Amino acid sequence: MSAILPLDWGKLTAERRLPLTALALALALAAFPLTGPSNYLLHVIVLVFVYVSLGMGLNIVVGFAGLLDLGYVAFYAVGAYSYALLSLHYQIPFIPALLVGAGLAALIGVLLGWPTIRTRGDYLALVTLGFGEIIRLLLRNWDSLTNGPRGLMNIPSPSVMGFTFSNPARFYYLGLLLGMFSICFSWKIKYSDVGQQLAAIQDDEVAAASIGINPARWKLYAFALGAFVAGMSGVFFASWQQFVSPESFTLGESILVLSIVVLGGMGRLWPTVAAAALLVLLPEVLRGLETYRILVLGVLLVVIVVMQEKLRLSALKKRRSTSLRNKPSEVAPLSPLRTVPRRPIGKTLLSVSHVSKHFGGICALQDVSFEIMNCEIVGLVGANGAGKTTLFNCIAQTIPADTGKIYLHNNNGKVLSLTGQSAFQAARLGVVRTFQQPRLFHSLPAVTNVKLGQQCRNIPALWEPLVHFKYSDGSDSSAANLLHRFGSATYETMVEGMSFVDQKLTELARAIATQPEILLVDEPASGMEPLARQSLSQALRWANETLGLTMIVIEHDLEFLRTLCDRIVVMDRGSVIATGAPQSDQVVRAIRRTLENPETIDAIA
Repeated sequence: MSAILPLDWGKLTAERRLPLTALALALALAAFPLTGPSNYLLHVIVLVFVYVSLGMGLNIVVGFAGLLDLGYVAFYAVGAYSYALLSLHYQIPFIPALLVGAGLAALIGVLLGWPTIRTRGDYLALVTLGFGEIIRLLLRNWDSLTNGPRGLMNIPSPSVMGFTFSNPARFYYLGLLLGMFSICFSWKIKYSDVGQQLAAIQDDEVAAASIGINPARWKLYAFALGAFVAGMSGVFFASWQQFVSPESFTLGESILVLSIVVLGGMGRLWPTVAAAALLVLLPEVLRGLETYRILVLGVLLVVIVVMQEKLRLSALKKRRSTSLRNKPSEVAPLSPLRTVPRRPIGKTLLSVSHVSKHFGGICALQDVSFEIMNCEIVGLVGANGAGKTTLFNCIAQTIPADTGKIYLHNNNGKVLSLTGQSAFQAARLGVVRTFQQPRLFHSLPAVTNVKLGQQCRNIPALWEPLVHFKYSDGSDSSAANLLHRFGSATYETMVEGMSFVDQKLTELARAIATQPEILLVDEPASGMEPLARQSLSQALRWANETLGLTMIVIEHDLEFLRTLCDRIVVMDRGSVIATGAPQSDQVVRAIRRTLENPETIDAIA
């Protein structure tokens, strides 16, 4: 029993603390009606439960996935009207109507998300805002179905197995169940592999796609889950109020729910619960102030936001200092990542054929062709602007090439065309890259960044957070050991507290964790001291010799490339001008030629 519920509260992670805290809170709230509160007070607290549920649902969309949804109240309305119509016209019982209302809201969430996930920022907010207004106007004007602005009245009270919720105390317990379900539902999403995928997309969508995460899939998933919770809340609201009208689902409601999420700290759970309680209860407490009520409420909210930011910075500083104190002294032996036998050296792994890329009138790549052999380390050399990173972008499908073909000859003997694939598809096929400036997921620990790389082909199922009850374990040896192989980060190390060099090394460890067929490494040694460069060179050689990893490395440090690479490819003005061994006359002459070019003389040191 102690393994499941450890007695040392201080050693419990936030993931383990939340369900225990929720259980204690639920027991305390369950006893509240026994103290004899007034029906008015019970009504207000039930309203808190409704907004806790709405806040948790919107938190999945805004806080977990980073999608600004200003039309969230539309899903709330769909659930409410679904129950009203089903119970009034078809006498559908409460539980089936609840499932239909929440499911219909989720379906509409997918239909809305499909075209809108391609928009970002302000455009996404405008699209969802318009959707919310469309639903409200539809409810207002479809008189034959919704009774227009008059609304639907005399909605039956919910009944479950012959037990009818017909008084405030009974609705209190049903609302408590709704609130606790939404909290636990959000908790399961946040601390699952799916929650980590959503966090990665929110932090850096391009970096997420580079390790095999499909942004469109998980954005739609977030829309559907958030809409499901909103629809469920709407069903409860309609059964509780026994009346619904379009005026209950205005833009102001969406803004109130969004305020709950923002005030609680996007992506956080208990602060969102507190924010919902505050924004519902505080206006009632200040009602006696009449004229000055809104002013006092505004001042209090500003003070709370400022204090919340100070607490956040203090917690971040504490995590950084803890990470520095807990650096590992030893690391367990690393086992090879690959489970497939290495192919003989010399067979073609990647072929680039006549690839060209233009940006307006600028030719970044012009008829580039070369081949990479299995288990090779190839250096890509050229002046700034020679097209090296653009070539990486085209190979990894971060941007599409205008012309040409790129093929991957994988370990199964298949020839796969990378041309026309998405970036996440290319990563799953085995083409993974790093970036000049490290692109990590700053809201996650360093080891979780590496663990996300391990999920490149082991994609979490949509139902995984709903059916699997597992806890993250800080002793994940494979991710932690691989991370330590390329740096000194620990399980607790947050990306925000890491140096630039450690961030580059962590990004490299994350890329290797995907078990790629070929790794594209963009300027790994930039910003490093000579000793650190030597260690990095040894680590890359270890990956090549132990894991059978093929690499293309862009680097301006010619000495670094000379000791690391088997072959050098020289580029100039978007074209390949030479290829060969690092010390071959052809490569040396080509490098000198680029250095002597007055337009590129500052490029290679």
